[in-house]
Amino acid sequence: MIKKSKISVVIARSRNSYVQTVESLKGQACEVIVVDGTKGLSYARNEGVKKANNEIICFLDDGAVAHPNYINDLTEEFIRTGAEIIGGLVLPLGEIPLWFPFEMHAMLAVSPVSREIYGCNLAVRKEVFKKINFRFNERLGRKKGNLASGEESELLSLAKEAGIKIHRSNKAIVYHRVTDERRTYRYFVRRVFWEGRTQILREKFIKHLFLGVATMVISFFRWLIYATSFAFYIYGALYQFLLAKINKTKN
Repeated sequence: MIKKSKISVVIARSRNSYVQTVESLKGQACEVIVVDGTKGLSYARNEGVKKANNEIICFLDDGAVAHPNYINDLTEEFIRTGAEIIGGLVLPLGEIPLWFPFEMHAMLAVSPVSREIYGCNLAVRKEVFKKINFRFNERLGRKKGNLASGEESELLSLAKEAGIKIHRSNKAIVYHRVTDERRTYRYFVRRVFWEGRTQILREKFIKHLFLGVATMVISFFRWLIYATSFAFYIYGALYQFLLAKINKTKN
């Protein structure tokens, strides 16, 4: 049975926003471990795993704010599901630009529904790291001026291969900051560029390319449906308008 005090929360400190992350955990029964993130996110997480004294290790970004009932909800999810890894819901803190494709919200590390697991709200039983002999790949993970990512994807992939139970939860909510910089097209292009570099580093480029093409095709057909429906909407409105004009003329 997991007790509420058996969770360690690791926060990689690379910006001043980590203070808000720490503040959001006040009054919640957990061990908070703040690690210097200037050497890279993966390095900080590896250090956090070493320092954690509890059986569950939770990773939060320094731009995240935990829900007031976060630790309780996370504890209950581990008990209810029997999972060894849980990814919680990540909601945006700040507006997402209307032009930003829904299918690419992963670029902002937000998930309105629990379709994906993101490293900014990830909880792992400590024993999992020993079971699969895992350390976060320090070639991946954010560093200053470097947007390489995917370090948690390697963990999830290896865990899945080892038969470890993974659960995506709509509970255990955190809010992830969508900064002014991340709302810009410049950031979007830069983030996609680094995603390509990430997949080469992970040696997953071909698989990721296939998924990207599939997403693009789905998005195209979705856009086509929207465009077609809008065209018929305008057609119907014009038809009725002209019909009314003709009838009026006849009368």
